[in-house]
Amino acid sequence: MCRKFSGLVLREWPTLTSSVSERALILAPQGRDAFIAARILDEAGLTTDICDDLPKLVEEVTLGAGVAVLTDDAIQNADIKNLVNWVGSQPPWSDFPFVLLTERGGGLERNPAAARQMEALGNVAFLERPFHPTTLVSVVKTAVRARRRQYEARSRLEELRATEIKLRAVNETLETRVAARTREIDAANRQLVSQIEERARVEGTLRQMQRLEAVGQLTSGVAHDFNNLLTVVLGNLQFIEKRGFGNSSDSTLKQRLSHMRIAAERGAKLTSQLLAFSRRQHLDPKPVDLNDALGHIKVRWAEVCRSKQCFDRAFGAPSSIQVRSNW
Repeated sequence: MCRKFSGLVLREWPTLTSSVSERALILAPQGRDAFIAARILDEAGLTTDICDDLPKLVEEVTLGAGVAVLTDDAIQNADIKNLVNWVGSQPPWSDFPFVLLTERGGGLERNPAAARQMEALGNVAFLERPFHPTTLVSVVKTAVRARRRQYEARSRLEELRATEIKLRAVNETLETRVAARTREIDAANRQLVSQIEERARVEGTLRQMQRLEAVGQLTSGVAHDFNNLLTVVLGNLQFIEKRGFGNSSDSTLKQRLSHMRIAAERGAKLTSQLLAFSRRQHLDPKPVDLNDALGHIKVRWAEVCRSKQCFDRAFGAPSSIQVRSNW
């Protein structure tokens, strides 16, 4: 199975243990070469598997390995098409190493077939026989270390691929998250504006209440002072009436004393209402007889103007007025 990553096609290789992914596959069908090579590598601490033929080698490298050690006679007259196809289908991180054991004089400069084998297999190291065991171990270990670095590169590519998948998922949901966050911010802004408006209304109400309280305090002071003056006036009027001036035969004097007492009582009632307002007491409104009130005003007006005609010219002829208060 292959997947495209950053313009490259990556094959998903199975996760292998180090004993499988770093093992050395040996293909030497002639004589005891395979067993001798396996024993040398085993003594060096490497894991080895012997393959009986080329199809078995292709099968094993597909499962995973670190290096393949094979003799030139194993592939010289064999059909290596499947092996070449596998080498060509390796993912970008993979460059599987081969160690090819050749006869003496079988190097590239004397053996054109070796050049063709290198071109077909790619990453090939040639080792002429007979060879010292240390040389074989060194070549194979070098190939295994190179293969291990390839596995590390695969891990890095897989991490990059996982990161790319996460970033793609984040980018796909980023617009949705931004829209949701924008809606939350808009809702918070509307709530903040509403709170600011509510605070402004409360502050306005508080200022109005403070003004009313100041007016009430001022009204209370004025009402108290005015009530003291009216108390003096009413007291003196009562004193005059008790001394007999109210029973005098002078009707004009009696009428003026009565008007003075009525005006003082109305002033006292007005101060009582002002005091009730300043103390926020409940006011008790009552119906008012405007005809009676205008009658008293007409009398005082005539006394001031020395004539009743002034009032008639100002307010017209006497009429009946009825007003009902519902507050």
